[in-house]
Amino acid sequence: LVCDGDIDFDVGNIDFDGSVRVGGTISEGFTVKATGDVTVQTISKAVVEAGKNLVVEKGIIGSPDTTIKAKGTVTAKFIENANVAAGANVVVSETIMHSNVSAAGHVVVRGGKHSSIIGGQTMAGGNVEAKNIGSAQGTKTHVDIGIDPALREQMTHLQREIEKIAAAHEKVSVELATLTKLKERSRTMPSGKEARLTELKSMAEKLAPVLSTLQTQLAALQQKSSGAALGFISVKEKIFPGTHLSILDQTLNVNREQSSCRFYFNRDKKEIGSSDFKEVEISY
Repeated sequence: LVCDGDIDFDVGNIDFDGSVRVGGTISEGFTVKATGDVTVQTISKAVVEAGKNLVVEKGIIGSPDTTIKAKGTVTAKFIENANVAAGANVVVSETIMHSNVSAAGHVVVRGGKHSSIIGGQTMAGGNVEAKNIGSAQGTKTHVDIGIDPALREQMTHLQREIEKIAAAHEKVSVELATLTKLKERSRTMPSGKEARLTELKSMAEKLAPVLSTLQTQLAALQQKSSGAALGFISVKEKIFPGTHLSILDQTLNVNREQSSCRFYFNRDKKEIGSSDFKEVEISY
């Protein structure tokens, strides 16, 4: 499907089984979904979902509500104030600024004059590379690697569900134990309390297996994540104070400017170590 101009009120939203090529801008408030590739000049505060790759010839200017997803690779000149998720890689030439960017593979910012990651959170299951990370002004910038972001999100969701179910189970168990002791001490119980006791037993019987299932699912995801190959965070020129690095469960707050370096997980010391810069190998 080819649209020579912008996606705006003259065109409307697009939901297409195949690839979509837009000659202009996907304007603010509009949605483009395709099962194949999406190619566009600019995205402005829009919702875009590509079943394969997303190519943005110029850049993405978003807002906190801007959501960009691709099952393949996202390629753009710059990403600003947007939420971008890729099932493969995110490749940017100029800047990722104040955005939440995640990739199951690598996030690479190279080829431009600045090639920087400034602000926001950048997550990758593989490696992250940029010419510069953070800024001289100390902009808070988070870079996390080691776990596929989609897997991390699943684990976080399961953990929250487990905490919620566990709290409910604990509350039911305490009340059930109280009423059970009351019944043991008394020959008879008011009908209301007897009904409540029956209700609590039923609730406990339902909550216990749900909690057990969720815990098993979380353990399986944790096992899967622990077997992932560990990547590295590479900085060709400078990384600035104010940058927070995370590799698996290890964190490092950068407190001094460093040049041409690479951060990795030191298995022997169980900490984040550093060495010379190394370019990320990436296939398109």
